[in-house]
Amino acid sequence: MKKASHSLAVDFERAPASRSVSGPACMTWTTDVRKRVQAFSSVGQFPFPVPEDPRGGSIEGIFPSDGLADEISAAHDAALAGEIRTLDRSDAEHFYRMHVAPRRGEFGEIDGCLGFAQDLTATRRAEEALRRSEARYRAISELTRTYAYSTRLESGGSLILEWVTGDFVQITGYTLEEIKALGGPLTLVHPADRPIAVKRTERLLAGHSHVCEFRIVTKSGTTRWLRDHGRPVRDGDDKGTVRFYGTAQDITDRKQAENALRESEERFRLAFEEGPLGMGVLNRDGTLLQVNLAMATFLGRPSRELAGQRLETTVAGEDVPSCLNVFRRAVAGHSSRRCIESRYLHKDGRLRWGRTTMTPLHDEEGGV
Repeated sequence: MKKASHSLAVDFERAPASRSVSGPACMTWTTDVRKRVQAFSSVGQFPFPVPEDPRGGSIEGIFPSDGLADEISAAHDAALAGEIRTLDRSDAEHFYRMHVAPRRGEFGEIDGCLGFAQDLTATRRAEEALRRSEARYRAISELTRTYAYSTRLESGGSLILEWVTGDFVQITGYTLEEIKALGGPLTLVHPADRPIAVKRTERLLAGHSHVCEFRIVTKSGTTRWLRDHGRPVRDGDDKGTVRFYGTAQDITDRKQAENALRESEERFRLAFEEGPLGMGVLNRDGTLLQVNLAMATFLGRPSRELAGQRLETTVAGEDVPSCLNVFRRAVAGHSSRRCIESRYLHKDGRLRWGRTTMTPLHDEEGGV
């Protein structure tokens, strides 16, 4: 039986090579069996000139002619023969990682290639800088664990995981064959996050790119967080999505850090609002931003009335210099190592004695 002719178009958003974004630069492309570029997307700045629109030209024309173009061409030849190739290329200043995989048509025949390149120079430099500390090196490796994948839609509606690259086994603990035997990648998803994964699949099958975060349960039984970026591939004859490609990043450490921060902030809030000691938060010029109930009671004034007042307006005149000295040390980043006894002004005119300690609060960049 003669196979129906068709073409595939990857749903890439066109992005000029000069587009400035945070994170490493990356590019994605598809080629036909003659290694001619059909679709192309580039984000961020590469250290070599990237053509604005290389579609229609050879894949070698995207890369510098210092041997890298030849390696990319050879990787496409291997992909057209059914292999998946991963290339690492480095010199004195830059480090690249490239994946080239076969692209299959509606009937399973190879009709081109899918490629992905990422400039990991910044990551590699960070790894080198942290290599002396094994623990810190492992931490940065965890942050950059990623894998790419391809999922094909069968005529009966089932989804088949075709291939995976990168750190899939290290992240999940499973090989591709084991995942297929279990029933597919959805079996990895944490039961509570299945609705997120189902919605992701529905969006991709509807032809929309999708980004989401969900938990998986690894082979060892541990729970890890993934951030998934999926892009659909539609049939050129408007038959809808036939497969989708994507990348997944292990963001477990980031999630754990966020949870720890939330717990720390909640503990601070409870200690501040319900603690028996009078406490307040000041900005860098000495203005009260917030006081707790104990402090408001100590001064005999409502919290909302104290907010916006300067520190020296709450302290007896003779004790203002010593309080301001402690405050300036805190603004300079020094915690007070001793308590000073100061007289505070109660609303009814009485003087009330208190022991004062000030500690700097640091922002994310370490500033006060």
